[in-house]
Amino acid sequence: MCISPVTATAPACDHAMARSNASWPCLDLEGQHMSYRNILVHIDSSAASRERLRSAICAAQCLQAKVEADYAVTPWLWLHPTAAGDTGLSSHLSSQDLERMQRAKQAVAEILRDLPEIKWTDNPTQSPYDFSERALYSDLLVLGQHSDTDPDRDDVPPDFVPAMMFRSGRPALVIPHGQTLTSAPRTILIAWNASRQSARALTCALPWLHLAKEVHVGIWMQETSQQEESASRLTAYLQCHGFGCQVHARHPLPPDAGQAILQLASSTQADMLVMGCYGHSRAREWLLGGATATVLKEARLPLLMSH
Repeated sequence: MCISPVTATAPACDHAMARSNASWPCLDLEGQHMSYRNILVHIDSSAASRERLRSAICAAQCLQAKVEADYAVTPWLWLHPTAAGDTGLSSHLSSQDLERMQRAKQAVAEILRDLPEIKWTDNPTQSPYDFSERALYSDLLVLGQHSDTDPDRDDVPPDFVPAMMFRSGRPALVIPHGQTLTSAPRTILIAWNASRQSARALTCALPWLHLAKEVHVGIWMQETSQQEESASRLTAYLQCHGFGCQVHARHPLPPDAGQAILQLASSTQADMLVMGCYGHSRAREWLLGGATATVLKEARLPLLMSH
């Protein structure tokens, strides 16, 4: 695949031109219009959830926010419904649920030993999807990439990450399995296709863009003329917020957009990818768009996503 940089000519923006002469609220993390103050991190019994918690703490330090940890897993009785008629087995599974939660709580306590108190909530008998109800009262979710090789993969359903975004309408920072966010991103890649989802993801990324040194935009659209117009408008939009960017276009649309996005992230050495999350619900199952499914499964860098 060949991805070529495109130079986008943007119209002048009064805000960008006045940046050196005035202090604009959108350039001040304390007063910007889009900011994060409450970060909700998902906790389960897996070792990966400890990395998510460390990532949430790092994000909170970068964005001057507070963190809440919410424990949500699939109860064992839900995984073994036939045990409901066996009093002894049902009691045993319930005890296992409580022990699993206590182990997770102890692991969190060890991480937070030298840090300010972080609020913990749990209800081991509820559906893991109830996490989305608590998410309604948060600005940003920190979730973990699903891994088929994780021994604790049954803690939550495979569609947990997109389901939380679709149900709550909140943006999510998705941490790749086995990795931790340790600092503010230096290079951010925005995957853009001029859709509602990509526009929403971009807005949610503004606080992060203030922390980055480089911003790249990958544009995937059917027509060359559409790409050029979108590149010009998007460059102007980012300039109004005080950001320069390098635009990359791909002609024509690649057969596997997800792989194209990840390859561009690799070639630009991005350490955060911003993109929309695409999908819909059918028969209680979330069906994802091809690019979303590929990126969620294979990404090796933090993802900032929004539906």
